[in-house]
Amino acid sequence: MIPAIVKDHNLNQYFETNGFSEFHGISSSIINACRDLFKEYFNPVENNMFVSHYESKPEINIAVSNSLQQIFQPWLETNFVDYKFVIGHYIIKSTVNSKEFALHQDWNIVDEKKFSFIHIWIPLQETNEENGGLYVLPQSHNILGNLRSGSLKIPFVEIENGLANHIKSFQMKEGSAIGYSPALFHGSFPNKSSASRMTVL
Repeated sequence: MIPAIVKDHNLNQYFETNGFSEFHGISSSIINACRDLFKEYFNPVENNMFVSHYESKPEINIAVSNSLQQIFQPWLETNFVDYKFVIGHYIIKSTVNSKEFALHQDWNIVDEKKFSFIHIWIPLQETNEENGGLYVLPQSHNILGNLRSGSLKIPFVEIENGLANHIKSFQMKEGSAIGYSPALFHGSFPNKSSASRMTVL
């Protein structure tokens, strides 16, 4: 049996069954600290997508990740158990040439037959289908059991042939988050709003 990673039994059970859970209680001071940290290291985004750990020098990636870990530590301790923090970074979806990010999986980080791994998708403003919000295909983390990496690649799936009826999207308030398995198929809508969608992962 894979050890639980979410403290709340019902949330952990939902995560194991569906591949994701919704979390709340992220304070405005945490959100503001994330915004300030971004301004300290990065410039406004001028193209479709900015993923900070792909765009920055290693020393900046490490400094940003360490700072995000410190910012979120109390909230993480409240919600998760027996976990190891791996990395924190920013994903910014601008309004310039914004495109849908198709359904896909993320890389394996652990042996998923033995351990849970959870990405925490934390928007720094309200998000929805209009401004690049997240969507998932519930329970799809159980379909393939595949290995995924930069060299093995990850699968992408177009939303067609009735698949759209099974997609779950989120209207998220500031202070909420989605925790999802990297094996879960997920994506994001194009940003059709007037401001960049800022997210910490």
